[in-house]
Amino acid sequence: MIQTVGFSGLIAPVYYLVEGVTPGIMTMLSAGLFDSASLYMKGVGGIHRLWFYFAWMVAVYIIKEIMMVTGSIAINASVYERCPANLKLKLAEKLTRLPLIDYERSDIYDMCQRAKECVARDKISAVFMVSAVIGANLLGVATTLTVVASYNIWLLPISLISVLPFLITQKLSSTAFYAMKKGHAPVVRRTGYLWKILMSADSEKELHMNDAAGSVLGEWKSLNQTVQEETYQYQCKAARYVLISRLLQTLGTGISIIITLVMVIRQQISIGEFGACIVAFGALQSSMSVFFTELGRMGEHMLFAADFFRFMDLPEEASSVMLKSFPQKIILKNVSFSYPAASAKVLSDLNLTLCEGKHVALVGENGCGKSTLVKLIMGVYKPAEGEILLDFGDSTYRNADISRNISAVLQDFTHYHLTLRENVAVSDISHISEDERILECLKRIGAPEDDLDKRLGAQFGGLEYSGGQWQRIALSRGIFRDRELFILDEPTSALDPMAETEILRLFLKIMKGRTGIIVSHRIGLCRFVDEVVVMKHGKIAEVGTHEELLAQKGEYFRLYEKQSRWYTALSSVSDATASPSSSSL
Repeated sequence: MIQTVGFSGLIAPVYYLVEGVTPGIMTMLSAGLFDSASLYMKGVGGIHRLWFYFAWMVAVYIIKEIMMVTGSIAINASVYERCPANLKLKLAEKLTRLPLIDYERSDIYDMCQRAKECVARDKISAVFMVSAVIGANLLGVATTLTVVASYNIWLLPISLISVLPFLITQKLSSTAFYAMKKGHAPVVRRTGYLWKILMSADSEKELHMNDAAGSVLGEWKSLNQTVQEETYQYQCKAARYVLISRLLQTLGTGISIIITLVMVIRQQISIGEFGACIVAFGALQSSMSVFFTELGRMGEHMLFAADFFRFMDLPEEASSVMLKSFPQKIILKNVSFSYPAASAKVLSDLNLTLCEGKHVALVGENGCGKSTLVKLIMGVYKPAEGEILLDFGDSTYRNADISRNISAVLQDFTHYHLTLRENVAVSDISHISEDERILECLKRIGAPEDDLDKRLGAQFGGLEYSGGQWQRIALSRGIFRDRELFILDEPTSALDPMAETEILRLFLKIMKGRTGIIVSHRIGLCRFVDEVVVMKHGKIAEVGTHEELLAQKGEYFRLYEKQSRWYTALSSVSDATASPSSSSL
């Protein structure tokens, strides 16, 4: 915790320590001051005793104020600024170390939401501060009770009983609040997602075009109202608890004052001690109510803090290292895979060998498992059954992570609203200053060769590119990484067929002498690769060259014929629509 808040944050407990002993000291000084004043008015005592107690009271007050200012600076700077910043950093680092398969699990998203809420609500800072407050008030209660009990022992239980309801009500309230927030986590994620859609310029255009903005806004409003209504009901219940506690506290204070008044009438305590008791009751009630309130709230803070640490304790993915040499073969043996919470297997009993330096095309209809297979080869996902072997000739590794040796451009690539330089060099960030290399990658793929420090994306006032231009930027990013294995997972869908074929053939040249995997729905590309892997319903249906698979007249032949008929029909439609235009001209 010291590392999180910093050593300056330790000033806060020292301040609360001073504040804790202050009530007891002020009670004794008040009794002395009142008694000295009473004696002076009777002509018995000298005025120097009045000044003595007054000077000490002023000194204690000044010390307390100095510590309050110093402690306030430490609390704001260290506990409520440095601590959340450090926790956000730890949370971000944790997210980068989670296995990517965890991002397919809704329970992990819920845990992450609660961990984020813990940081956003400063719950760990609150644990630190509440601990200091509880300790200080416990000390204050102890010192003040010692003084009060010295006047009459019955004042001790009355003071305790009057504020005990705070502990009970805060405990009930804190438990109910945490349970409510835990139940809200998936709803809050849903409302956050819907709000993100509503605020996104791209999705907003589509929503308006399809007249669906009202529906999304309606769902967001309904979910948000549900959360607000449940929160309001909780706050009403908590307010009733507090009211009952305050009434009991007031009753206890009144009874204590009556007892001390009777003691004065019976001359069991002096006027000064009576005045000190009145001061002590206020300080005692304040310290004890804060003590019991914070002690009750501590449970809530600890539950939220436990969510954060539970998330931080999730298993992490082992750090990958770049292999000194690339395997001669990547062998899949009886590999099966299913996503978390899914009943059916996405991939089932795959057997495949990928040889070094060969170019392989993965083809098949949408949903057949091509992208999932690529992620398994990359080591992003681990097989549920079977194993993936890296054969180096003289040694073999099982299910190793080779992502550091891969240059991949996936279909769901990111539009970074950063500079053009950063958009390309993010794939190999240590070489971000190599301008000529960045420009060469942009040029080779036909991407816009603008000022490298020009910002892209309209979100921060940058240049907005078309879908095809963004895809060329992503492809340039893949070239810039320059690794032994190139993987292209349908990253050219926004390009027209001619441009896509041109770029894919360009990549085949770039991949010359290296291993390459291209996932594509364009069957025509397959004549330029060394091997074609045809997938169907999560299994490998066929493997062979373009000519071999056509001759077999199997699944590949069916896909080829289907695309051929589609292109023929598309050409016929184009010719039919072009003829009238020509004649009219």
